[in-house]
Amino acid sequence: MAKAMQPSEKITQLASLYQKSQILLVANNAEVFDLLTEPTHPEAVADALQWDNRGTRLLLDGLVAIGFVEHTSQGYNNLPIATQHLCSDSPDPLRAFLRHTVHCKARWDHLEESLRLGHGLKVGHHILDTQEFRDYVDAMEELGNLTMGDVLTAVDFSPYRNMLDLGCGAGQCSRAILEAHLQVQSTLFDLPEVLTISKERIAASSVQERITYRSGDCEQDDLGEGYDLIWVSNLFHGLSAEASAALFQKCYAALIPGGTLMVKDFIVDNDGAGPPFSLIFGLHMYLHTYGGNTWKLEDYTRWAKDAGFASPHIQEPGRSSRILIMKKPD
Repeated sequence: MAKAMQPSEKITQLASLYQKSQILLVANNAEVFDLLTEPTHPEAVADALQWDNRGTRLLLDGLVAIGFVEHTSQGYNNLPIATQHLCSDSPDPLRAFLRHTVHCKARWDHLEESLRLGHGLKVGHHILDTQEFRDYVDAMEELGNLTMGDVLTAVDFSPYRNMLDLGCGAGQCSRAILEAHLQVQSTLFDLPEVLTISKERIAASSVQERITYRSGDCEQDDLGEGYDLIWVSNLFHGLSAEASAALFQKCYAALIPGGTLMVKDFIVDNDGAGPPFSLIFGLHMYLHTYGGNTWKLEDYTRWAKDAGFASPHIQEPGRSSRILIMKKPD
């Protein structure tokens, strides 16, 4: 039987987690995993990256310690998790997510100062047309590609024909839904700079002929009308309570009678006790947005009922997100 962790061990391990994450983030930024697709000696890695030999060996040992690389007599080599997610040709990449995490970490490094000020030091939209902006959009695409399988298992999209993908990002949600349901057409709505990326990604997809684009700011611009489904994935946590309530009203107006609004987000339990990821992500939004938060189920329910929606209920697609589904009465 494994020995129970002592409280002191929990504290010391938690306090040093930054070491493990920094090893992973640095290795990803330097594209170390592309150099380890076959057994490689640390000197070869150091030479390719123009790094110090001793430091490179220690970093590779760190990757061994955290479970991404193995060390044999032939050299250092990727383990399956790195091959799957962290190489330039990985089938399920998370490289952009890790780059995005580096940008986020810069805000977390100023948490104490932000708490004194009452807001993060750098809040609002990512600066458009920068590497940070593209890393953010690409990271959301990577995460969406990994989670949409669970969504399609948990939610039945077969009744719908005309969908609005609100805050679509790179279009990963619509692409997955339309590939699984040939009767659905989707309008992708996001900022024009984001839609430029969406169009790049959708152009290579089999669903491109069933997708149209509508650029705008969801807080200011019209959403269109005539939709029987509005899908909103991970958008409300970036909005204030007031903006969220107003967006529910706009979604209600854009739906046909009997239409459905689906909100996928990190919804917090009404007692505020969890899920743990959602609680921490609320602080993440404090550092990144004006008024954003991970809202409680009762908040979403109130906004839904105030807008006129009926019978909001939760679906659990797995992982950390929940989906709130509600109907506009006939």
